[in-house]
Amino acid sequence: MVHSDARRFTAKMAGQVIRASSPQGRFTAGAAKLDGRVLCAAEAYGKNLFLRFCVSSGAGGAAGDTAATLHVHLDDTNCMEMTALRGDASEVRHFADHIIAERGVRYGRVVVIPTAPEKKPREPVAK
Repeated sequence: MVHSDARRFTAKMAGQVIRASSPQGRFTAGAAKLDGRVLCAAEAYGKNLFLRFCVSSGAGGAAGDTAATLHVHLDDTNCMEMTALRGDASEVRHFADHIIAERGVRYGRVVVIPTAPEKKPREPVAK
């Protein structure tokens, strides 16, 4: 059931801007973090449904995208999440910093692997 839900969710919502709110006011902070994000895909693993959101820039355009995600249950109370992102290194680091700062995250680490040479500012030519 959850697998067919993920397929339907992806077919109808992938690429759409998500609007989230908390009508009772209990989850205002969480809703604010999702509001305005672009949904990349919904995926099902076992009985779990995952929603992947695209990394977005402050200008409203996509600054990168999710290349892969992994969710592993280590035991009854602990899990491990790994996400590979494509995009501008500074924006990916900024995004990761926010994820690592979330309540409940015990350990976070960002590894940036350049896939193209970095553009360096040109040195002024001496006259």
